[in-house]
Amino acid sequence: MKKKSLYKQIDPPIRHKIEKLIDNGYEQSALGTIDKENFPFVTKVVPIFFQEKVYVLLSDLSEHTKNITVNPVISLYFAAQEDHPALVLVDLSLEWFAIQASIS
Repeated sequence: MKKKSLYKQIDPPIRHKIEKLIDNGYEQSALGTIDKENFPFVTKVVPIFFQEKVYVLLSDLSEHTKNITVNPVISLYFAAQEDHPALVLVDLSLEWFAIQASIS
């Protein structure tokens, strides 16, 4: 049986939402992972955007890194800046497989 991929292509409407959110700024962002007991672990993060890719720098000692070692699925959440507090938040949530890299 072929394993179903959780990777989703970013289609033009989603790409436009991402670019608009990045260009107009966002108020906050969060990284979510699942721990070894299947509970969500979410913290605020500051992502880096470079050459049309999103990076989140994590320590090898962080809880997120430990969680990604067990389950490589992550979620990034972006909340747009609000001009009017009474308006509903414009937000965007993305899911990816984590890509682990080390710096020598």
